[in-house]
Amino acid sequence: MEKILPVLHVYFYAKKEPRKKDGKFPILGRLVYDGERAQFSTQVFMTEEMLPFISAQKWRKKKTEEMLALERVRDVMWMLYIDRGKAGLDIDLAGMVSEFKQIQKEQPDWWESMV
Repeated sequence: MEKILPVLHVYFYAKKEPRKKDGKFPILGRLVYDGERAQFSTQVFMTEEMLPFISAQKWRKKKTEEMLALERVRDVMWMLYIDRGKAGLDIDLAGMVSEFKQIQKEQPDWWESMV
């Protein structure tokens, strides 16, 4: 019988300060799994006009480069989650964030390769 895992939630939010010189806000990610949380940098930046579209109901409808990048961040986190579950490993959010950072470091345009 397969082990049933609790659901992984991936949320995005804007960090209001510090802004980049061009006025864009950094978008952070938050993983929530079985009562635990982990935060990470998505390396995505958005203008203030785009911030309302981060909400769960709206962000998939706005097909900008930034929104597609967030979609790929979510996909990568889900792939890491599923791979760990299939391998019978414990879901370690810090480990997933660390693995995601390694992907970002090794492949600066990682999200483009997932198109």
